[in-house]
Amino acid sequence: MPRRRSRRALMKGLAVLGIGGMTGIGSAQESGTTIQLGGETAGWVGVAPDSIEGETNPSLNLEAGEEYTVEWENLDGQAHNFAIEGSDVQSEIITDGTQTVEFTATEQMTAYYCQPHPESMRGDINLGEAQDEQEGADEEEEPRQFDEPSEEPDGDPVATLEFTLTEEQWEAESPSEIEGETNPTLNLVEGEIYEIEFSVETGRPERHPGHYLVVFNEDGWATARTDFVKDGGSDSLKFVAESDVVGYRDQAQLDAEGEIVLH
Repeated sequence: MPRRRSRRALMKGLAVLGIGGMTGIGSAQESGTTIQLGGETAGWVGVAPDSIEGETNPSLNLEAGEEYTVEWENLDGQAHNFAIEGSDVQSEIITDGTQTVEFTATEQMTAYYCQPHPESMRGDINLGEAQDEQEGADEEEEPRQFDEPSEEPDGDPVATLEFTLTEEQWEAESPSEIEGETNPTLNLVEGEIYEIEFSVETGRPERHPGHYLVVFNEDGWATARTDFVKDGGSDSLKFVAESDVVGYRDQAQLDAEGEIVLH
């Protein structure tokens, strides 16, 4: 069983390294600032600077054009990485140890997250004056978030689709209309229940320890997802084709994504 490191031990370890007492991030950080986080499935744990210590998924206030470093440690032995929405910042997935990610902040950056756990491990990025504009939006109702596999809807599916997940793509096996296609567009009837059965055969377990099939809406949020599936395994996902559903993807390989069109 992977060794789980406590938040207290993480904070103590970073303090020994001399990186625990930095300036707060209530305002935008100066160029060269290093931010420390702990990563666990329940959420990112703020470590430094002091203003985020102990917070879960703390907001990061950055300045566009400035350089930053994120140092984070895997706390629970599960598959995690660090990625930034609105950019190509994306680290390798690891199951233990630490990572350092360096990047230049841009106005397109909106959030940081873990690709295998994009709902539970997600925090806002505020850029300069954008922080004030987001205060009202933060009070709005948040989309559904799944820390665990979504519950299956009641009822039988009107159709079952079969896929094989290979490296960076879904390969359709049935029904015949999409057989042999790569990342095929799924034409579904709004409000109906569907099931996707799939096996994982990427051949790259060292790069991607596990995979999630996610059905997502137009805002990028998951409306349904499976459990963690290792290479060589299989699973299925039963879901409702809700009115805002637009696609499906493997959360560990974002190029393995297909469109959903509702009728």
